Amino acid sequence: IELRDADSALDYLASQVCGPSSQFLSAGRPLCGLRVHGVAGVTHISELLSRSHPTEVRAILVHYLGLLAAGTFTAPMSALSPLTPHLLESGDSGLVTVLWQELSADVRAEVFNRLFTDLHTLMKRQRLTETFYKAVLQMIIELVELQIDGVRVFARFLLQMENWNYNTEVPVLFERLSFLPAFLCLSPFASESFEVAEELFPVVDNLSPEEVLMSHRVIHTALDVARDRQYQLLYSLLREPQCRPEVLRLLWRCCRLGSSRGQMQFDESSALSEGFLLNLQATLCKLAAKIPLDKVDRAFLLRPDCPFPIKDDDARLMANAGEVAAWRGELGTEAASFNTQGFFLAAYAHHIGLIATLRKHKRRLRNLREAERILDSGEQAQNADRIRTFLNSQKRAKLCDQAAIYHESLLRDAMFYYDQLADWLLSLLQYGETQQCKELRSLPEFFLEDMCELLVLVIEFQPGYFKQTPVPRCFRLVIAALSHPYPLVRNPHLVSKLVEILFYLDPTVQPRMEAQFHDLVMQQWSLDGLVTSLLQFYVEVESTGSSSEFYDKFTIRYHLATIFHSLWATHLHREQFRRQSQNPVFVRFVNVLINDATYLLDESLGCLKRIREIQDLADSGFQGCTAEQQGELRQELNNNERQVKSYLTLSLKTVEMFNYLTQELPRAFMNGELVERLATMLNYNLKQLCGSKCNTLKVRSPDKYGWEPRSMLSNFITIYLNLAVQPEFQEAIVNDERSYSESLLPQAIERIRRAGIRSEMDLQVLERLRERTDEIANARRQVDLDYDNAPDEFMDEMMFTLMSDPVELPTGQILDRATIRRHLLNSATNPYSKMPMSESDLKELPELRNRIAAWKAERDAERRGGARGEPMQH
Repeated sequence: IELRDADSALDYLASQVCGPSSQFLSAGRPLCGLRVHGVAGVTHISELLSRSHPTEVRAILVHYLGLLAAGTFTAPMSALSPLTPHLLESGDSGLVTVLWQELSADVRAEVFNRLFTDLHTLMKRQRLTETFYKAVLQMIIELVELQIDGVRVFARFLLQMENWNYNTEVPVLFERLSFLPAFLCLSPFASESFEVAEELFPVVDNLSPEEVLMSHRVIHTALDVARDRQYQLLYSLLREPQCRPEVLRLLWRCCRLGSSRGQMQFDESSALSEGFLLNLQATLCKLAAKIPLDKVDRAFLLRPDCPFPIKDDDARLMANAGEVAAWRGELGTEAASFNTQGFFLAAYAHHIGLIATLRKHKRRLRNLREAERILDSGEQAQNADRIRTFLNSQKRAKLCDQAAIYHESLLRDAMFYYDQLADWLLSLLQYGETQQCKELRSLPEFFLEDMCELLVLVIEFQPGYFKQTPVPRCFRLVIAALSHPYPLVRNPHLVSKLVEILFYLDPTVQPRMEAQFHDLVMQQWSLDGLVTSLLQFYVEVESTGSSSEFYDKFTIRYHLATIFHSLWATHLHREQFRRQSQNPVFVRFVNVLINDATYLLDESLGCLKRIREIQDLADSGFQGCTAEQQGELRQELNNNERQVKSYLTLSLKTVEMFNYLTQELPRAFMNGELVERLATMLNYNLKQLCGSKCNTLKVRSPDKYGWEPRSMLSNFITIYLNLAVQPEFQEAIVNDERSYSESLLPQAIERIRRAGIRSEMDLQVLERLRERTDEIANARRQVDLDYDNAPDEFMDEMMFTLMSDPVELPTGQILDRATIRRHLLNSATNPYSKMPMSESDLKELPELRNRIAAWKAERDAERRGGARGEPMQH
């Protein structure tokens, strides 16, 4: 019978199977309407097909359903296949099996191409605040897991589709057109799902913490459900052995095309989306959790055929590009196992996923603070409306960022992975000495840096995680990297990240981490080398390689000073400080302390004086100042207020270090190159705090800046008291020509007594110090008079002071050894040629030294003779 009408044809076929009383809905409607009415117990088409009926009729019906699903009769190719909504509603896997088994190859390919294309299209349209995405994800999981004759035929079929791994090098096109990314693209970010952001955060100002938490929970619940299904999908694809290589190839391509997210600057519009990469990371993290570490190939990243997106000249822990290239040439190609590839895929997914998002979020916060500052200051009043609009959009984006980042299950899984990574790295550390273990030396720096970023985040947001184990392996790795006898990291910026982790574990910073901190610092590696390494780094951190390194070094040293204070409280570590005080590194360490204290205190007091001046001008109504000048003064006041708080915090921490170190290790500060610089710094600041101009440091609301002059003065007096009995220190106080005068200590004692800052016993010690310095000053005046006419050849060419131990530089200049030593403490260069130089390059001048000593002895003898009444020889 020739039937031209599709509806009639379907009704006819149904009547042949079930009788004339049954009928189908119009074939133009969704296929889920193709259910048999009037036949008891029949709900799925697959059940209808399983009933006993003539073979010819069944074959015609199956073929007709295939043509209908392929869109042969009515549906345009741009519309959904009738099979798609039917399967989403009914889950009729039996029909899928029948169609796969009984349709011809060309019709079958058309049917399932349309079905998977429909699912791909539907998934791209889904939002987190809807629920339909669950059905779409569940449908494709069921299809991929469906086995026909023991084979996951649809997993294999997917990989044959033209858009499985779309051929383009443009990341955004790859994500939009490739098949799998669509199922990983559910996003909480405002820039990628603006409707979700507006729905959950319709207003952004005056939100209570409870309201924010409620909206975040909505996002977290949806993401948890989606990521569980995304993991099932990827796991099902990887379980099919024939699919695994292609799936891994696609995942590596995702990492390579997403590599721009790991950079500081990139084109946001053409990059892979944050939502996709974060979901990819969460999925790969779940896969990596089951990987046995002993199955991970140590040499994978060095193999010539390694798909990991890294170049030979990219930053490594210790190796350089030449070493990496040489080691790569020693290895042959070897097919990497899934365990190895999955382990390293997760590492890179974190780098371009959570870590990249976290860094972008920090940049957004800085931009927000700057925009708010500009709006409050009125600097750009003409653009105020535009700035407010920008602020609103950025605040909403910030709330979405926080929902994505501060996600408990995401952070928990990420920490579990990095604990695995730390365990693997520790095994490499034990596998061989650091300088010999090429797999460890050649490891990309970002492995360790990303771990540090995550640790700081979790310590601040979710410290309860670390109560699961006494000492997480991540922390063990941090201590190993900081205190191992062979360097593990050469980049000072990365070392500073490790120090930052230890800083955040310090009980004075995070009291809840006290147990972990104590366990870590009592590890044998810590006891053997932590103090030594940190002292060395304190000296070397002058340069971090960043544009803001001058200011970064003070923050890093603040972290180190905090750690030193806690280590000092431990007897075993204090003994390490004692031992190190006999070594050259400690001399350099004290020299840096003096440099920092000098700079920070000078800047702090300078800012306070300028704040006082502007406050006095403001009290007078800025008389004589134009409106423009008033604006500039207010801006200058804001800058000084912001700076002085930071400077004072850092300087107080530095002075506190002087307090306990000079108390226990006073002789370590009596080195000839150090003691005079220390005395000069102390005298200058004592004069600032107690001299005639100390009132210029009085500012309104000093607590606002952390300015406590009484406490600062007390700290300086403590240092004087700790060193008061040292003869070298007494001499150095008087040698200071810049700030010392015979009135300095009396003024300080009088002010301290009036303020009641120190006890009477302390004041008596200061009085004895004053008496001793007066004696030295009187004797010094006579000596200076006696040495006043020294021959020019006896004078230091740089300082023009009388030498006692002359040495000759490679460039021919003759300086006193103390002078050049002071220079070498700060810079290992020749001060005249700027070429590298050490003390071993200096030439001894014994003949000149003896002549100077003889001349001084002669002058001393003449002075003593004059004192006995004998005539002076001139």
